[in-house]
Amino acid sequence: MNTIYKLTFLLSFLAFFTTRTKAQFAFENYRLNMEKDTTNRKDGITEIYFVGTGDIQLAYNNDKNSKGIAANTGLGVLFWRIWKTGLELQLDAKVNVASTVDTISALMQNNIITDNRLFGRYVLVPAGSGQATTINSLWYFDRGTISTAKWDSLSTREKIKFHIDGIEVSASASNQIWAAYTKDSTGIERTSKSTNVSVLYLRTGLFHEFVPQELRRQKGYSIRFGTNLILRSIQGDIGRHTTEVEQLRKQFLLSKSTVHMGGELLLALRLKNIRAEASLPIIYARKNQSIPGLTGAQFVTSISFVGGFPLNISSSR
Repeated sequence: MNTIYKLTFLLSFLAFFTTRTKAQFAFENYRLNMEKDTTNRKDGITEIYFVGTGDIQLAYNNDKNSKGIAANTGLGVLFWRIWKTGLELQLDAKVNVASTVDTISALMQNNIITDNRLFGRYVLVPAGSGQATTINSLWYFDRGTISTAKWDSLSTREKIKFHIDGIEVSASASNQIWAAYTKDSTGIERTSKSTNVSVLYLRTGLFHEFVPQELRRQKGYSIRFGTNLILRSIQGDIGRHTTEVEQLRKQFLLSKSTVHMGGELLLALRLKNIRAEASLPIIYARKNQSIPGLTGAQFVTSISFVGGFPLNISSSR
């Protein structure tokens, strides 16, 4: 619990400085540059920052015994680029340096792990705990360059138009230890099985931005809705394809599969340096191959902060 308190304090500290620094891109600089400097309008803007980051993630499920919240803090870099054509890239990469959850353990009875949902949930949301590196990128088109339109079959005066404002591409890799323990007659816990797990996470898809472009760039507000393709790949010691390891993997996850794919609906909010996401990943599973906490529809929320004391090495070119 002391670790949780320390991380909570650090996240609050970062959130406090979020409103006092320009860590999530220099929106005020952008506004002033675009108003006063015609060179920027011709050649675009480039900015890079080194920052402190923090995340809190929770995957909701029906398991009343699993109420843990994974929190972590780390270091990251932010890159913002607007080309003279109007194309915009927001890129951030971070490395976790502290986490509340480094090991996942569950009780084993009669050689059966009783809470497989814990391990399935980690595969679903790997970046919120353990050692992790994450790269997120948002590519904004120029004012909805790509769009789809559907005309009403009875009247050409009404048109339903949904702008596709950009593409999101994200990837992460994380490590953690999975363990199963037993209890002897005196109630003492003894580790029975343990293994190192690495999970690769990929997300890519299209999104619509509800906040107008100039307001988003100047104020740092964003409301996005997107649809994504997602992939989880189980690697590390438990990802090897030997008979012994496959049986161990089945004990932890109830499935021998190492690759899981599906779709996702995502709502993302940003207020300057504070970000919040609510997503509904739906991962496909073959008959009798479902994994508690991973496959099917799972609701996931996350809150992240980017703040501290950024090093501005921005340039306009």
